[in-house]
Amino acid sequence: TQSTWGILRAQSTSMPVLSNAEMSQFVLSKLRRSGTCVMLGLDVGTLKFGLAYSDMYAQLAQPLGIVYKEPEHEIAKVARKIKNIIESRSVSGLVVGWPLNAMGHAGAACNRTGSILQGLMGAGAFPVPLTLFDESHSTQDSAALAQQANSFEPLHNRPQRAMDQMAAALILQKFLDQTHGTSRASIDVPSPSEIAEDRMNERMHQRRMAKIKHEQRWTKIR
Repeated sequence: TQSTWGILRAQSTSMPVLSNAEMSQFVLSKLRRSGTCVMLGLDVGTLKFGLAYSDMYAQLAQPLGIVYKEPEHEIAKVARKIKNIIESRSVSGLVVGWPLNAMGHAGAACNRTGSILQGLMGAGAFPVPLTLFDESHSTQDSAALAQQANSFEPLHNRPQRAMDQMAAALILQKFLDQTHGTSRASIDVPSPSEIAEDRMNERMHQRRMAKIKHEQRWTKIR
């Protein structure tokens, strides 16, 4: 029988589903051409999706937020939210957590994730290439990091959303490390001035996008 990954790749029409090696080559090629490549990480859940994004150089991942899917909400609404994030942040590619089992095989969890991805894909959520990346231990690692970050807060008070975002960041970071052949500890972190400049450029881009949307709405009204 065809794998879930193979089915997703075969059914993909608007954008490619790449292997990890193909996505790594895509990232490195884009960095060579333009010098920047923002990546988005996605931790897929039944009712919510953890998000993370990289810096402009596709080296460091950080949590971004949560997109919720209440039972009564259509998948199209979630798809629009994810697509808006991709477009507003000029994301070049997407790394999706792929829940392989302990033996490294795709089982029931991958089938569930694949079914959700098919729905999002059909609703146009992904206007950029995506790859499915083994998310083994990401949930446990994210829980440990969240506990460390909130060591003075009782466990039952720690928001689950923090772990969902952290899981997405860990998935994305592991892919970025693999792409660059480094560990996070050895990454050449941009200087404070470079980080400040990146944030300023990001805010300017967001203002430009908001202005364009405002002008488009005004044009429709007229």
